[in-house]
Amino acid sequence: MRIGTEVIKGWMKSIALGGAVMCLGGLVLSGNTLTLEDAITEAMVRNLDLRIQEADHRIAGDSVELERATFDPTLFGEASWAEQEQDRDLYRSSSETGRAGLGVTRQLSSGASLTLRTDYVRSGGSRYDASLNQIIGADDLNHNSAITASIRQPLLKGSGSRVNLAGIRKAGKRLEIAGLDFRQQVLSVIRDTEKAYWQLAHARARMNRRESAIRLAETMLEETLIREQVGRATRLDVLQARANVASQQEILLDAGRQVEEAEDALAVQLGRLEAGVARRDFSVESLRPVGVEIPDLGSVWAGALARSLELSVQRANLEVLEEDLLLAKDEMRTNLDLVASASTTGLSQEGARTAYESALEKEGHDWQVGLEVSVPIGKRAAKAGLRQAESGIEREEFRLARMEQDLLRRVRDTHRVLTVGLQKLDAARLTLELETEAFEQQQQRVDNGLANFRDLQESQLAVDRAAIAELDAWLAVLFAEVELAELDGRLLDRHRIDIETRTGVADAG
Repeated sequence: MRIGTEVIKGWMKSIALGGAVMCLGGLVLSGNTLTLEDAITEAMVRNLDLRIQEADHRIAGDSVELERATFDPTLFGEASWAEQEQDRDLYRSSSETGRAGLGVTRQLSSGASLTLRTDYVRSGGSRYDASLNQIIGADDLNHNSAITASIRQPLLKGSGSRVNLAGIRKAGKRLEIAGLDFRQQVLSVIRDTEKAYWQLAHARARMNRRESAIRLAETMLEETLIREQVGRATRLDVLQARANVASQQEILLDAGRQVEEAEDALAVQLGRLEAGVARRDFSVESLRPVGVEIPDLGSVWAGALARSLELSVQRANLEVLEEDLLLAKDEMRTNLDLVASASTTGLSQEGARTAYESALEKEGHDWQVGLEVSVPIGKRAAKAGLRQAESGIEREEFRLARMEQDLLRRVRDTHRVLTVGLQKLDAARLTLELETEAFEQQQQRVDNGLANFRDLQESQLAVDRAAIAELDAWLAVLFAEVELAELDGRLLDRHRIDIETRTGVADAG
C-alpha cells in the first residue's frame, strides 16, 4: 500500500512542477524545438498579412511617381494629307494639301503650361473661285513653316506651386501612412505570433497536465482495486475510480483539440496553413518566466503617446486633409488665365528646307496675348467642397482626440491586467501548493481508512483546477506583457527587430 501512495505523490509532484517540465516532448529533446525568435523571423518572411501590407506600400510609392509625372514633358505630333478635285462647266480644278506638326508641352509647378511646336504645310494646285468665276492658282507647290511658343498661366485659380504641388505632397503623405501601416502590421504580426506561440505552449502544458491527471487516476484505480481485494474499499469506490479515469480521458480529448487549434493559429501566423496538408506537430518552448517588475504607468503612457503608430497615421491623415482644404479654397477663386503666343513663319516655293530657313530668319512673324476668364455663377460646388473639407478636418481632429483617449484606456487596462495578473499568478501558485499538500494528506486518510474514495477524488479535482488556474494566470500575464510592450513601443526592441519602411523589408536578428 505504501508503494502505491509514493507513486501517487510522484505524479502530484510532477503536476506541481509547472510548464517547464510539461512542455518537454520528443522533438524538444531532439533539438528540433521551434523557438519564439525563429517563429517571429519566419512570420516576417511568410506572413500573408505582412505581404499584403508590403504591396500596399509599393503601390503608395508608385502613386508618388504618378503625381510627379504630371510635370513630365509630353511630346505630340500630327500629320494629314488632303486632295480635292472639282469639275465645273469647262473648268477643272484640283488641289492637294499636306500638314504636319510636332511639339512638346510641359506643365510647370507655377500652374503654367508651356508649348513649343512647329507646323509645316505643303499645298499646291488650282481651285475654282466663284466670285471671279474662274480657276485660280497654279501647279506650283507652296511650302509654309511656323515655329510657335505659347504659354497659359493661371493668375488666380490654379496659380502657384503650393497649389499645383499639393498632389505630390498628398501622395508623399500617403506613402508615409503606408510606411506607418506597414510598421504597425509588423508589430501586429510580432504580437500575434508571440501570443499564438505562448497559446500553443499553454495548450501543450494543459494537455500534459491532463495526461498526468489520467495517470494519477489510473494509479488511484489500481490502489482502489487492491484495497477492494483486502476489504478496505467497496464496489462503489471501484466504480467511482473507473468513472474518474473515463472523465479524465474525456477532458484530455478536449485538451488535444485545443492543442490542434493552437497549432493552426500559429501556422496561420507563419504562413504554413495549407489545404490538404497533414497536421503540423509544432514543438515549442515551455512557458517563459514572467517579469517580476511592473513598469511605471506614467512611463508606459509617455512611451505609448510618443510611439503610437495609430496616432501618427491619424496626424498624417490630417495633413492630407489640410492639402484638400488648400485645394478647396483654390476652387473658390476665379478662373483667370493669361494666354500668350509668338510665332515665326516662313514661305517658299522651293521646298520645306527653304521654308524653315525663312522662318528662322524671321521673315514672317505674329504674336498674340490675351486674358481668359470664367466664373461659375454662385460657386455652389466650390462652396460645398470647402465646407466638406473644413468639416472633414474638424471630424478627424475629434477622432484624433478620441484615439488618444482610447489609447490611454488601453494602456491603463493592460497595465491593470498585468498588475492583477501577477497577483493572481502568485495566488494560483500558492493555491496549487496547498491543494497538492491537501491531496497528499487525503491520500494518507484513505490509506488509514479515515476517508472514502469520493473525498480523494474531490481533492484530486481540486488539484487539477488549481494547476489549470496557474497555467491560465501564467498565460494572461504573458499576454499582458506582450500587449503592453506593443503599446509603449518596446516590442521591436524586445525581439531585436529593425524595420526599413522605405523598402518594406523587416529584418530580424
